[in-house]
Amino acid sequence: MTAVARDAPPPLLELRELRVEAGGRALLDGVGLVVRGGDIVLVAGPNGAGKSTLLRACVGLVRPTRGQVLVCGDPVLDLPARSRAGRVAWLPQRLEADDSLTALELAVTARFRFDEPALVSRREARAALGRLGVEALADRRLGSLSGGERQRVALALPLAQGAPLVLLDEPANHLDPRHALATLEWLAELAAGGLGVVCVTHDPALAARALAGRGARLLGLRDGRARGEHGLDDADLATALGQLFDSPFEALRDAGGRRVIVPAVTPNEEAR
Repeated sequence: MTAVARDAPPPLLELRELRVEAGGRALLDGVGLVVRGGDIVLVAGPNGAGKSTLLRACVGLVRPTRGQVLVCGDPVLDLPARSRAGRVAWLPQRLEADDSLTALELAVTARFRFDEPALVSRREARAALGRLGVEALADRRLGSLSGGERQRVALALPLAQGAPLVLLDEPANHLDPRHALATLEWLAELAAGGLGVVCVTHDPALAARALAGRGARLLGLRDGRARGEHGLDDADLATALGQLFDSPFEALRDAGGRRVIVPAVTPNEEAR
């Protein structure tokens, strides 16, 4: 167990022996996690590992069978909706929204927890779009946007909400490689600003490239159980990913000498 410095900030998120069941089956079992301001935690694992269930439990959409989810020190299920929104922002993998809304109107919905004039809500929502580089889309209707444009607009919602803890479920979904990398790098900016970030990713190798040297760590999930935490700069990260996904990974060096983690090519694949 990693020692915690005496001056470490209190946790924004704490999972204590979290167990979630559905249909008599454990979706999560005994998962623990601590996230503080400035942390970036990537959650990775095979399909069906429990990654999305973990995020849903963290925002109170799933009731644990056993264990606790604490957000800023309080059980998440005890928090009223507006109070909860003031502590944790969540971007699901698929954001359901009316196609007739404009990008700005969608971003404004993230301000619901604030008792503020509409003008202020629109100003803050537009600023959030600007931080994602999509302010030019503010007056476009969602139905007119490409999948990538819509996803980048959606990323502005946690910013507009203004909570200290941000949870994202595969935020690089639908994005081309350049914007996927930029999105992952943006997570580091959020953490550098003091936010706690938890992000489900289906591509830990890409995340390792984008977040190298940023102090990020990876929580492995498999069959609903935590399979350890690893720093993205750890020397044994490729081995850990191979064990997590039951498929080999290897560490290479790019032309600039930076380490790159990639799925290893097996002899059978080379022969194809």
